[in-house]
Amino acid sequence: MLTVEFLKEIRKLNRFKQRHPVFIRLQHPNENVPPDKESVAELLRMGWWGQKKINGFRCQTHITAKGEMTFYTRQGRIHTRQVTDEIKEALEELIPESGINVFDAEWQIQLNKLFVFDIYRQEGQLLRRLNFAERHNLLRENYAFLGPHIEFLPVYKSVRDCMRVLNKDDEKVEGLVFKYPSDSGWKDSSIMRCLR
Repeated sequence: MLTVEFLKEIRKLNRFKQRHPVFIRLQHPNENVPPDKESVAELLRMGWWGQKKINGFRCQTHITAKGEMTFYTRQGRIHTRQVTDEIKEALEELIPESGINVFDAEWQIQLNKLFVFDIYRQEGQLLRRLNFAERHNLLRENYAFLGPHIEFLPVYKSVRDCMRVLNKDDEKVEGLVFKYPSDSGWKDSSIMRCLR
């Protein structure tokens, strides 16, 4: 039997869903690659691309045309820590004309910075048909992550560049993640982790 309280909760949930965009399940690496030159070279020979793995909190960032911003954890919960006003102000440059933009990022709290590495929605359009290389190019060509609070993470395609990241003493970088550029990147098998 449906109670009045239950129906009120359902209505409240529906209003919440209308105001807050739906979380997109994130890929999470199941495979670990040794951080040595031979392993990295083999992955690059097979066509994989490297990106820095930032030591922070995963932060799927939803920005609506109305300027509303929602920040999700890797598990799909809304972050309990408040993203700073400086980051929110920087993100105002990324407000879509219509619909919603959804970016995947790592939030480095100590640096007060978002490291953006993928885009899942643009102007409300789900980008599931684009592969990782196409989405990465879309980010690079259409969004200028400038300023001290938002950084766009490039990809690395050479052994020298990958090993430079792995060998550099940098607290904010845990290592690399490797993604296959012609894969959509929505599955856990399309990403591998290479920690120092």
